[in-house]
Amino acid sequence: MFKFKTSRIGRLLNTNIGRIVFVIIVFLFIFLITQVINKLMEETSKESNDRVNLISTQEQVAYETDTVIDNETAVVNKNIIDSFVEYCNNGQTELAYNLLTDECKQEFYPTLESFTQYYYNKYFNTLRNYEIQAVSTETGIYTYQLYLKEDIMSTGVSGDETEITDYITIVEDNKLNLHSLINKEEINKNGESNGIKITVISKKALMDYEEYEFLVENNSENIIKLDSKESTKSTYIQNTNEINYTSFIDEMFDEDLIIEPFSTKNVTIKFNKMYNVENITSKIIFSDIVQDYEGYINRVNFNKLNIQIEL
Repeated sequence: MFKFKTSRIGRLLNTNIGRIVFVIIVFLFIFLITQVINKLMEETSKESNDRVNLISTQEQVAYETDTVIDNETAVVNKNIIDSFVEYCNNGQTELAYNLLTDECKQEFYPTLESFTQYYYNKYFNTLRNYEIQAVSTETGIYTYQLYLKEDIMSTGVSGDETEITDYITIVEDNKLNLHSLINKEEINKNGESNGIKITVISKKALMDYEEYEFLVENNSENIIKLDSKESTKSTYIQNTNEINYTSFIDEMFDEDLIIEPFSTKNVTIKFNKMYNVENITSKIIFSDIVQDYEGYINRVNFNKLNIQIEL
């Protein structure tokens, strides 16, 4: 009996050996594919968990830039921006306001109430996630492009249509500048001609332009005008490569450019020069100062002065 069964099994094996080998191969292939898929899923899950551990549930940060910032500084900067967004998301406006530089407060939000009304109420009327991209760095100054997005987890819908883009800068004292303001620096350089003295008090660098504050002293007997506005190229700044950048003086009111005899006036002028660490302004030129404005408008005196200020 035993021999019969053994012999029969042997015949069956011999007859179906091809099918058996095929089944075994298919089984091994399925097993290997399953192992590979499981391995890939484990790695993907690990990467996802690592990312979740690196960022909070409300602030998502992406560093996608060629600008080089050392790891220690990048972590410090991220923590500052984390805190600012978290304070705003939590309605802690005073804590968020205290992270702003004095220059940013003076320029945009001189009081906590103005910050709450015009920044917090406008940009954080919903919970926000954010992403940042480093765009520029110089000694102690780090500028990022900031993308504020609706928190999909809280709203349940995509917030792309409400994305807010800004430039945010961290300066040496770990405070923040908003709205493209990079920094402000005191200058205190001057130029003088025929009793007219122009002193550069300070410079504000923003991403899209530079802004200078001047003190103009008219020690002459005539009313003067800083620029006749006959040309858009007569008041300009110049970089170290002698490339000129025109002002927006044509957009200013005439009254802001007119200085009475024996008087002084503070004048602020913007120049069409985008921010670039390597593009350094070296000179300011006023080439069309009207020396006698009353004579000029009466068409009897066309004398002009040129004052250059080395920075």
